[in-house]
Amino acid sequence: MKNVINQIFIEIANELNITDSQRGAIRSAYNSVADWLNRNDSELNIYDVKIYSQGSMKLGTVIKPIENDDYDVDLVCQLNEKASSLQAEEVKQLVGNRLKQNQTYKKLLQQPEGKKCWTLNYCDNLNFHMDILPSIPLTTEDRRTYSDINYEFIESIKATNKKGEHNYEFFQTNPHGYAEWFKIRMMQYNQNLFERSAIESIPEYPYKTTLQMVIQLLKRHRDVVFINKQDIAPISIIITTLSAHAYNNEIDIVDAFKGIIDNLDKNIENVLGVKWVKNPVMSKENFANKWEKNLNLENAFYNWLKKVREDFEKLMSLTDLDKVIQKLYLMFTQKTVDRALNNLDGIDKLKSYIREASLPIVYSQKDLEYVPQKKPAPWPLPSWNTVKIKCQLVDNDDKYIGEYSSNSYSIDKNIGLNFYPETSIKKPYIARWQITNTGYEARINQCLRGDFEKSNIENGGRHEDTSYTGSHIVQCFILKNGQCKAKSKEFIVNIK
Repeated sequence: MKNVINQIFIEIANELNITDSQRGAIRSAYNSVADWLNRNDSELNIYDVKIYSQGSMKLGTVIKPIENDDYDVDLVCQLNEKASSLQAEEVKQLVGNRLKQNQTYKKLLQQPEGKKCWTLNYCDNLNFHMDILPSIPLTTEDRRTYSDINYEFIESIKATNKKGEHNYEFFQTNPHGYAEWFKIRMMQYNQNLFERSAIESIPEYPYKTTLQMVIQLLKRHRDVVFINKQDIAPISIIITTLSAHAYNNEIDIVDAFKGIIDNLDKNIENVLGVKWVKNPVMSKENFANKWEKNLNLENAFYNWLKKVREDFEKLMSLTDLDKVIQKLYLMFTQKTVDRALNNLDGIDKLKSYIREASLPIVYSQKDLEYVPQKKPAPWPLPSWNTVKIKCQLVDNDDKYIGEYSSNSYSIDKNIGLNFYPETSIKKPYIARWQITNTGYEARINQCLRGDFEKSNIENGGRHEDTSYTGSHIVQCFILKNGQCKAKSKEFIVNIK
């Protein structure tokens, strides 16, 4: 059942994503506001304005609201050149005055003025609001004061905060640095997700990472638990930061979900009796700073964490799909879960997958001759099978265990397989391996494969691990001078 829940979790996370039309409306509104603040005729122009997104839109963890609630788009308006001498109130009012010069934005501006941001309320079918945070860079003196700043992320800023009537102050934060830290926690080391320009685009995420999807699921579970108590619900930046700390590079979303909720509170510090969720790139910023004055917020977080742990434990103990679905309804709402199930062709299709998983393995070569995911070769093939595949079983340290013959006994999972081609074709040549999985587990994990892959061990060989119950097909093709000179028979691997 774990594999089924894993796939449903993925589809629920996909369903929580905002729609293409919503994303388009947000980008249009963001670009329009950014352009207005950054125009040459703006009085802000002398400050070399930089506009960039922050928060869940930048991190790729935004979710649809449960009902008619709106969602927020966070934008930083950073004044740079000549802004270091400005006071917090001046910075806040300069940005606000520029917004009020546009009749559309003047009507959209939330009243009264927010403590940190100027807020534009988009209504009707758009259903979101935009928080615009005025800021300036840290000065050299500020950096001396905050000497413990992680200098890997030096783009720290001072943002405005209104404490009372005509009483403004700056507070230090680091949106760019946080986004880069989060990118690393997602294990996206080689992706340049975040640009730097006068007006930066909201990042695109063609494929969501496991960490992003788990955060989306946790935020939706929070929204369900606090549907009528949103004023004490754990804030997204706390859930996101603690989840990113707890993530241990799990690929499987169920494993990642469990690992994260088991360790979610491990990075909450106690500093002189005060609970801290430290900004990982600005150690003097406490994301849980409101907990000290309102104990209900701290209690709400721990009660929610206990609830999500209990819900997940109960979910994973269920063996009947109908009961699994009912539990998912309570965790993530029926509407969201039903749409996710529709993306998986419905409950009946999932039940057929589960029945398939309980059937004995098919050993007949004839039953494996017509496998739709097994792609046709892209080159003309020779008539004869003149390559023999030698297969060795190895342990996790690549230590030899024994030989394995095609379509023989069933192997346990988590065993290594080393395949080697034996051919009369003289080297140099290129070996291409077609690995085709079958069965319920491979299908539900979207790992049926069927493409032609390169060798990944010595002598043109291919290493694979036994992961999915079923009968799987391995075939080798020998290429020389761009032509296929030899091929093997289909080698069948049976896995318990």
